Amino acid sequence: MSSVVPYEDDHVHIMEVFQSIGTKFDFLIGSFNPRQMNAFTIYKPLGFYNLCVAVPKTHSLAKKKRLEITDLYHERLLCVSDGDCLNIDDFRKDVQTLYPQIILEDAGYFYDLDTFNRCEEQGCLLLTLDVWDHIHPFLITLPVSWHYQMPYGLLYQKNPSKQVKACLKDIEKYYKDR
Repeated sequence: MSSVVPYEDDHVHIMEVFQSIGTKFDFLIGSFNPRQMNAFTIYKPLGFYNLCVAVPKTHSLAKKKRLEITDLYHERLLCVSDGDCLNIDDFRKDVQTLYPQIILEDAGYFYDLDTFNRCEEQGCLLLTLDVWDHIHPFLITLPVSWHYQMPYGLLYQKNPSKQVKACLKDIEKYYKDR
């Protein structure tokens, strides 16, 4: 039997959720920070999301269809904290080296509703994913003229059940046949 299971997705409970993979959940799908989860899960990449920037609807950049990196100069850009996610760490290093005019601000290792609210309330920008385009009613997600991406995929327990292994084979076949 398959079902969608709700869970607490905030800074306080998120590690409990990841540690429940294999007991309460068979899989989580999304874009994850694998370093903290390597002890108890396996990450199976399935594809990539484009990194974008979310801006409050009241921000002057909200009128644009696409941003240039220079549009981010002298703006506060919230993003995942350094040290947990290789893709974001590489992005941060590039910005700090090549574009020091952009003010990077740590948002913690996981985004939750408070992160999106903070962006809207404080009028700052947020490094986000194209798939989260409508995640907050007062933020607009805009593509940026860069080629940064973030993998998405499945998290599952290190010693999966037979059913999970069978499902993984079906998923691999689906992506192979595409």
